[in-house]
Amino acid sequence: IKPWKFSDNQERIDPYNSLLLVPTLDKLFDKGFVTFSRKGNIILSDKIEPLEWQKIKVNSDLTLRFVPEETKKYLEYHNEYVFELNC
Repeated sequence: IKPWKFSDNQERIDPYNSLLLVPTLDKLFDKGFVTFSRKGNIILSDKIEPLEWQKIKVNSDLTLRFVPEETKKYLEYHNEYVFELNC
């Protein structure tokens, strides 16, 4: 979740600093076009047009099944420093 280059050695090996996502969501997450709230709700970037989201079958109804408490700090980092809502 928190990029390797910005993580310390402990964060790099922390199993809670990761999400298991399908390849499409994984790439979108890494590039900052989607993120997840602390509750696991997906947040879509406005940088991608609604029609494009439809084409790749990504919508605002997607959620993570479970977000461990230890993962939430990494999601907060992603939300603040990686995710791109508007430009």
